[in-house]
Amino acid sequence: MAKIKEGEQVCILNTGETGVVKQVIDRFFVVVDVNGDYRKIQVALLEPDWMMSRRSESAKGMQTLSDNDRSGHKPGGLHLLFKPREGEEKFSVYLKNDSGQKLRLHYTFFINGTLDTSQRQSLAHGDEMLMQFFPKDLLNDLPVFAVEVWPEGGGENVAHHFECEIRVKAKQFFSEKYILEDGITRRFTFFDELPSRKEQQEMIATGKEKGGAGTDPKVSKVDILGKATFPDFIDLHLEKLDLSGEALKKEAILQLQLDAFERYLEQAVRHGLHKVYIVHGLGKGILRDQIAERLKTNPSVTSFNNDYHHRFGFGATEVIL
Repeated sequence: MAKIKEGEQVCILNTGETGVVKQVIDRFFVVVDVNGDYRKIQVALLEPDWMMSRRSESAKGMQTLSDNDRSGHKPGGLHLLFKPREGEEKFSVYLKNDSGQKLRLHYTFFINGTLDTSQRQSLAHGDEMLMQFFPKDLLNDLPVFAVEVWPEGGGENVAHHFECEIRVKAKQFFSEKYILEDGITRRFTFFDELPSRKEQQEMIATGKEKGGAGTDPKVSKVDILGKATFPDFIDLHLEKLDLSGEALKKEAILQLQLDAFERYLEQAVRHGLHKVYIVHGLGKGILRDQIAERLKTNPSVTSFNNDYHHRFGFGATEVIL
C-alpha cells in the first residue's frame, strides 16, 4: 500500500467513499474530510485515489480484494464489529450500517438467556456506533446479539420492520472467516441487504426472521411504529408533567406522579418494550419507594433496580419487562 500523505485524495475501502486527508495522526490513523465530515480512519482502510483509478482501469469487471473480507463477502447491510481494547481482555462492540438507508434500531444483548443490554438508536448509512463492551470470557455464556430494524425512506418494496439475531460461539469468533483485513477486527453480519416486504411477510408466516431470529406470533400484533417512537423513559418531575406544584398539596402531587407512572408503564407493556426507566429524582425517596411497591406486584415486570445509570444518575429506576 502506498504511503498516505496530508492533502491527498483517498478512497475508503470499506464504504467506497472518497475524501481528503487532513491530518496524519500516526502510522495507524489519519483524519479524512468526507464532504465536510471529519473522520478518524485506519490507514489500512485507505487507498490513494490515483491507485484505485489505475487498478480499476487495469482490471475492469474484476472485484478487488479490498472490496471483500476473507470470506469473499462484499460489505453491505448491517454488521456487528468487535474491536479489541488495548491491554484488556475485552472488545468494543459496534454496529456498522452499510445498508444504504438510515435505520432506527432497538439493540439487545442476552447472556445465558437473560437480557443484559438494551438500547434504541438511529444510525445513518456509513456510520458505526459503540454499543457496549464485551469481555472475552462471555463467549462461553451463550451470547446473543439482536436488533429490531425500522428502515427510514426505504421505499415501497422494503420491509418496514424486521428482526435479526446473531449467536456467537467461541470457535466461530476466532475463525479467520470473520476477521477483517486489519487482522484484529471481527465482523458478523445481521443481514446483507434490506429484505423486501414480500420476504418479510414470508418470515412472519414461517415464524423466522432474516438472520435466524425466531418470531413470537404476538409480536406481529404490536403497533410497530408506536414501539419505534415510544420513549424508553418517563420523567416524573413536576415541570416535566406540566403540573402546577404551587396549587397542589404534597399528597395530591404524589398521586398525580404515580398515576402518570402507571399510565406510562401500561403503554410500555402494550408496545412490547423490554426495558424502561422511571425518572423520579432523589429527594427523600418517597416517590421511588411507592414506585417500587407497585413494580413488585406488577405481573409484567421481571426485575427492577436503582443502580447508577449514565443517562439519569441515581435518580431513576430501571425496569425490565
